[in-house]
Amino acid sequence: MNVKNKQEKKGVVSPFPHNLFFEKRTFVFFSLLFLNLVLVNIVDFFDLSNYFSNPGDGIDFKEDFLFIIVFFGFVIPIFEEFVFRFWVREKISKVILPLVLLILYIVYLDYHWFFNITFVIIFVVHVFYISQNTDKTLIISLLNGAVFAIFHIVNFPVNELVSGFIYFPILFLPQFVLGVFVCFIRKFGFRYSVFYHILYNSLLILIEYVSVSI
Repeated sequence: MNVKNKQEKKGVVSPFPHNLFFEKRTFVFFSLLFLNLVLVNIVDFFDLSNYFSNPGDGIDFKEDFLFIIVFFGFVIPIFEEFVFRFWVREKISKVILPLVLLILYIVYLDYHWFFNITFVIIFVVHVFYISQNTDKTLIISLLNGAVFAIFHIVNFPVNELVSGFIYFPILFLPQFVLGVFVCFIRKFGFRYSVFYHILYNSLLILIEYVSVSI
């Protein structure tokens, strides 16, 4: 009896294909995840604390661990994947709700008005480009990754970004690479990109938790 029949007999319904772990996509998935985690830890060696505040300042990983793992490990990845990747390789009409949520989120953050308007325009333009070039996996992954990285500018005050702009390549490299990898993984299905993002964020949180607990 094959794996699929055994799972069906036991009443197990998996959100992933039954042959997930026997396909090349599994190797690609976990290889990219490993590279992603290595990269973000390499970037951490560049101390930019003199130029940029840490978005995690004020968060106690020991006291707030449950909140952090739920919110940053699950809620944020699902939200970001819905906004940035749900509509990729789908009908362009599927971007309407993600775009509305993105605008509402930006308004809620109350960031600089110039950035808000500029980013929404960039986002819309990149949506139209991707919708017309769904077969160009590498290009749309790079473009989507760049827009995803730009979005994370909201993590830092404007004055810090102005004074430390020469460090942008280092500061936003992890988000850019994550966006590229997740958009590439998206071609396997939306659930893959969501799972990848959740796993990536959760592992980073666990690594940080262990480091502050030792």
